[in-house]
Amino acid sequence: VTLHPFTVPLGGNAMANVNLEARVPLTKAFQIVPFYDGGNVFRRIGDLFGRSTQQGGDTTSANLRAQWSNTVGLGLRIKTPIGGALSVDYGFLLDPPAFLIPQSDGGTAIFRLKRGQVHFRFTQSF
Repeated sequence: VTLHPFTVPLGGNAMANVNLEARVPLTKAFQIVPFYDGGNVFRRIGDLFGRSTQQGGDTTSANLRAQWSNTVGLGLRIKTPIGGALSVDYGFLLDPPAFLIPQSDGGTAIFRLKRGQVHFRFTQSF
């Protein structure tokens, strides 16, 4: 049985994750937050360092090659009177991954993730 990466979520045995942010106060109630998020889930620990053993030339093998993902962004934190903060972040994916999708005519289409994403949150996650 072959698991198809577009129909079955595939995980891995290794993960790397880096989150950096600088909270810069503008006023007592407002902060601006530049940030960097990086990482990915990898099938094997060696894949973290580019030593992938996945060498096949088919679309499934190509789609399973995970690379480090880099996102930069800017956020705004607004302190609320009920004790939490309302957060609005915009992240920009620097190197969106491309996935090969086999077509019924024998060709291959390319699906690329969106570069930008807005995220809303109430309170802090850390």
